[in-house]
Amino acid sequence: MRVLFQVVRAFAGVGLFALVALAGCDSGPGPRAPVKGTVTFNDRPLTAGTISFFGPKNRVGSAPLMEDGSYEVLDAPVGEVTITITIPELSTGGIVGVPAPSKPVPGLPASPDQDPGKKRPGTVVVDIPQQYKKQETSPLKYTVNKGSNDYDIVLTP
Repeated sequence: MRVLFQVVRAFAGVGLFALVALAGCDSGPGPRAPVKGTVTFNDRPLTAGTISFFGPKNRVGSAPLMEDGSYEVLDAPVGEVTITITIPELSTGGIVGVPAPSKPVPGLPASPDQDPGKKRPGTVVVDIPQQYKKQETSPLKYTVNKGSNDYDIVLTP
C-alpha cells in the first residue's frame, strides 16, 4: 500500500509540473486571416520587398510585394497589428536597379540564364523611410478581422 501511495504521489507531482509548464505557453497559432492590397510610396507602387503583419503574442504573417505593388498575406494574425515593409538592401540609397540574384526571387528580375529570350523590365527598388522598416517604429496599424481583408497602404515621406 505504501508503494502504491508513493507511485500516485509521483504521478501527481509530474502532472502538477506539466500543468504549471503549460500555463505559460501560447495556446497555438491563434486565428489567422488573409489580407490583400497594394503598397505605394510617392504615388508609385513598391515593386520589391516584404510586408509583415505583427500581431498579439509575437504572431507574424508575411508575404512578398509583387511587381505591381500588390501583396497577399494569407496568414495575418487576427486583431490589432503593426505592419512593416522591408526592401532589398540598396548599395547607394535612393532609387537604383537591383542586380539579378543567382536564383529567381519574387519581385526581382530574373537573370538572362534564368529567363532566356524574355525581355522584361528590371525591377526598381525604391528606398522608403526607415520608420516603416521596423516594428518598433512603424506607424502602420491595422485591425485584421476574421474572413478576407482588403487594405491598401500609402507610405508618406
